[in-house]
Amino acid sequence: MAVDKQNELPEATKREAELQRQLDGLRSQVTELHKTREETNSDLSSEVQSLKEKLNEHSKQLEQSAEKLSQLESENLNLRDENQALNTANVLQEARCHAVHRREDSRGSSPIRKSNPDSYADTPFTDEITLIEMPRKFPFPNIKAYDGTTNPDDHVAQYRQRMLAVALPKESREATMCKGFGLTLTRPALQWYINLPSRSIASFAILSDKFVEQFASSRDLEKAAGTWRKPLMASTKSSNTGWNPCEAT
Repeated sequence: MAVDKQNELPEATKREAELQRQLDGLRSQVTELHKTREETNSDLSSEVQSLKEKLNEHSKQLEQSAEKLSQLESENLNLRDENQALNTANVLQEARCHAVHRREDSRGSSPIRKSNPDSYADTPFTDEITLIEMPRKFPFPNIKAYDGTTNPDDHVAQYRQRMLAVALPKESREATMCKGFGLTLTRPALQWYINLPSRSIASFAILSDKFVEQFASSRDLEKAAGTWRKPLMASTKSSNTGWNPCEAT
């Protein structure tokens, strides 16, 4: 029995030593795994940080590109507006020149109307219009002066509408319509009004008919301007060098 106990002790010692060796091996593996995980996490953190930095850099580049694109679009709009304004100005200038030349050609060498020395002021209106006074506190409507280069029908329609909105005595409305019309004219249109034959206007209907007939050539200026816009866009370069459509006509 003593021999068996002595044999059992070494065996137990051997198993304990083996278990200790296995435990140490497991601990070493666990330590190695922890070390590997820390290294892996460190590498991953570095890669993630690098990716974040690259992403931030790309975001900044995109923002800068968007700002440049917005600036270019704004500059393009400004250039387009300037070009359109220049083309419109050239169109209107040429249209005015054509209208002026046509009116000059239609008038020819008509004699200049002279004032009557026996009257303090010539008037184109008949006595029925002249002898009626305009209301003293007449609130004349605000209307853009007509210079002879746009549609005369539009001007007459606007004038009628504005005058209808003013409270006028029935007996003086016709005279006020006739006398007030001259206040809405300027430049060639006003000169035409001044040069109307003496006592040739007996009503506003006659006055407006003569007015529309005189400036009928200007009725389609806006349409003509639209028609001439495309050719003039091609000649923008020559326009910038000082080309004058009146001299070219």
